[in-house]
Amino acid sequence: MRLPIRMLAAVLLMAPACSRNEPRNVQAASEERQYAAEQQLYAAKQLDRNDYIDAIDNRLAGFEQKFDRLDLQANAMKGPTKAKFMNSIQGLRDQEKAVASKLDDLKKLDIESWATPGGKALRAKVDSSLANLERSYTQVWDMMYEQEHH
Repeated sequence: MRLPIRMLAAVLLMAPACSRNEPRNVQAASEERQYAAEQQLYAAKQLDRNDYIDAIDNRLAGFEQKFDRLDLQANAMKGPTKAKFMNSIQGLRDQEKAVASKLDDLKKLDIESWATPGGKALRAKVDSSLANLERSYTQVWDMMYEQEHH
């Protein structure tokens, strides 16, 4: 009869030990879920950042061809009109370089800084500078068009 009592005592002593491990397993699972969620958020930020940078890079690359077309048109002009448009085109190229410089600053941000107020402010500067470049290009293009058709 002593044997069953000893076995029962051993089982009863192990039961509390097993239940003490359960919270650790629950905690570990919770930490794993949290880590996985953080990794997903990090990947989403990285994708967002890369998509944004690629889009701006592509838009800036398109300006080089636009500037070359303006150069061709301005080179066909003569005198002060030609000089005026060549200066305007150089101004556009300078604006494009300024946007590219701001974009380079943005590229240097780490992923954690991307969504901070500072990162958002830098993106706003890039967006604003690019919008100004597009407006300036349209103005020069329109002035050239009017010059050629008058």
